[in-house]
Amino acid sequence: MLKNDIKSFYQLFNYIKDNNDNYINYLSWSGKKYKYFRKTFSEIHDDIQACYNNLKQAGITENSVIYIDIDNSYEFLICDFAIILTGALSIVSNNTEPLDKVKDRVRQFKAEYIISKRELIDSLVDVNVIDISSLFQIGNNSIVTQTLYNNKDFSVVFSSGTSGFPKALGITEQGSIGSSKHFFNYMGFCSSDKFMIYLPLANYQQRFFFWGCLITSVNIALGDDKSLFHALKEFNPTILLAPPNFYYNLFCSDNNNGFFKKIFKNINNKFICKHITHKPIYEALGKKMHYLLTGMAPIDLKVLEHFSDIKLEIYQIYGQTEIGMIACNNKKLNKIGTVGRPIIKLYLSDDNEIVTESVFPIVSCYYREDNTKDFLGMVRPTGDVGSIDNDGFLSINGRKNETIILNNGIKINPIMIENKIKSSLQIADMVIFKTRQESNNFALNIVLLIDGFSNLNSEAIKQNINSVQEIKSNTNIVNIYKYDLKIEEKKVFYTENGKFSRVRAIDFFKENFEKLVKI
Repeated sequence: MLKNDIKSFYQLFNYIKDNNDNYINYLSWSGKKYKYFRKTFSEIHDDIQACYNNLKQAGITENSVIYIDIDNSYEFLICDFAIILTGALSIVSNNTEPLDKVKDRVRQFKAEYIISKRELIDSLVDVNVIDISSLFQIGNNSIVTQTLYNNKDFSVVFSSGTSGFPKALGITEQGSIGSSKHFFNYMGFCSSDKFMIYLPLANYQQRFFFWGCLITSVNIALGDDKSLFHALKEFNPTILLAPPNFYYNLFCSDNNNGFFKKIFKNINNKFICKHITHKPIYEALGKKMHYLLTGMAPIDLKVLEHFSDIKLEIYQIYGQTEIGMIACNNKKLNKIGTVGRPIIKLYLSDDNEIVTESVFPIVSCYYREDNTKDFLGMVRPTGDVGSIDNDGFLSINGRKNETIILNNGIKINPIMIENKIKSSLQIADMVIFKTRQESNNFALNIVLLIDGFSNLNSEAIKQNINSVQEIKSNTNIVNIYKYDLKIEEKKVFYTENGKFSRVRAIDFFKENFEKLVKI
């Protein structure tokens, strides 16, 4: 069977059976140090088989509902694949969720089993608790039979999306296999590559990339946000997808005028960048990195240009959990400042909203407590406002529902303005929102989130912000604030995959206005 003929997880399971060339690297914390592991795709097949055997032995059938409460790990990916082969419905969360929320979701979806490593789970939920380690014990093989999912959900995930608040989404087999295969083929990843997968569990992305690697025979490196730099150094991957704030932090650490940078300022080839002028950033990313990807949120243009200048191109891609990959830059077609050319059918509506039409991995959303669901349809507005240039490259210009109408009736897109200000001031994140005053007019509030704010010049900040055209033409009162973001507050402002949530931030500042310091 050829990779492009794979249309089901059953076919993929059989496809990797004899692949002893490609492999996965992963690490595990022993309590004192990291232990490193390597398994071929053939060994992955055997682990899936063992897990499948034990699930069947435990009584799992195609009518079962299983709640998975595990961290982003090799064990999860194997267990997840085995559950898919049984035909059961999995409800996928992660082990950082409060136990009360786990209890509510188990009840909502009528789960009969829960797979977890957490203590106290069995005393909290009145269902069968399966220790994940028991699923990897070698026993008698059960014959794996093909489950015909068609458009039936095989899994439910909880995605925060752009709102920052989780919603339950149903995943289909056809859309998942087709979308991951299409993305990997378009990007041109090959069997000598190694994809670093470290994103958090509940957002579906790491499963999507795991399946894509298996289909296209791309090697895998697996870690999490705490072990990322250990994994990069040990496993030397060639491909990394990371949120914009990851690259922003590297940019800030590299953006200085060192001795060697002054000497070699007129010599800008990859050898000099890698071994002399920008050696620390190359070492942080591993010895073989050549394909840096980002998405999930806007990224500062200065960051993209800096990485391009030091011969480490960042390729912006664009997708949504409910839709899959929508547009991508790749090595053959890349335009900085855009999210690439569309890889699925889309068009712009009359008000420039991006509307997609495709076979989607997600077909349903569980809105109600009674566990009934709504089907999302084949034509889906993204909620993003965009534009397409003459070369066919797509740009994202903001969120449709976040447009602000000023007192003079002019509409502005706050995200576009935020990106301009962040780029000029080199600030990681900020928000613009309006509040009603006693005069019944609206004030425009600009809040800058900065660590160590004392180093910045307040007058320079005000001058910079007030020079932005949209701010200059504004008839509202403009208030500029600073907020020193504490480490323990980052969970409030960022989603699990490191994406800055404007919705959460604005809600927080409206409720805690007294904590803002006016500039």
